[in-house]
Amino acid sequence: MRLGTAAITFILCATSADAAITVVGNGRAHACYAAAENQFRSADSEDVCTAALENDPLTPRNRAATYVNRGVIRTGARHLDAALADYEQAIAMGGHLSRSDLGVAYVDRASVLCAMTRYREAIDSVNQGLGLGTSRPEMAFYVRAVAEDEMGDLRSAYFDYKQAVAIRPDFAAAARQLTRFHVEYKPADGS
Repeated sequence: MRLGTAAITFILCATSADAAITVVGNGRAHACYAAAENQFRSADSEDVCTAALENDPLTPRNRAATYVNRGVIRTGARHLDAALADYEQAIAMGGHLSRSDLGVAYVDRASVLCAMTRYREAIDSVNQGLGLGTSRPEMAFYVRAVAEDEMGDLRSAYFDYKQAVAIRPDFAAAARQLTRFHVEYKPADGS
């Protein structure tokens, strides 16, 4: 069975890029975080997150983090419109997150935009995440590389895949993408 272009784009953009934001405690918001962090992408996990958002007295910071975490779960379940809405909500509440956690929200949003083939917006969102100092810069460079690759900007994609591997040498997805490139160096004199 051959994967379609949309499925391949989803796999490249969204399956490894999303990062959860820590919520401490033992309530539903923490269970939502644990599900997102451990890649539990079930409807039950999403329901736990929704129950926390709708019923629990969360601090503004934990509410914003829970939107990101539910977005991660929704992304994994390929509910891209719903995931994007969660990331947008978290970003709107960004004043309650640390700069690096807000950077994570922007990079997670970028992964969904990339999976939706909205590459220019994905690149802009990655750039915002990098500017905030996301705690997962290798993911940011990877998502941006995929978007650049899909837009035909192979030079930029190559350098971003390379940067992702430089940050995290065991990043198999980025290393695999680098194997597609053949780089030729020209002498400085142009000959």
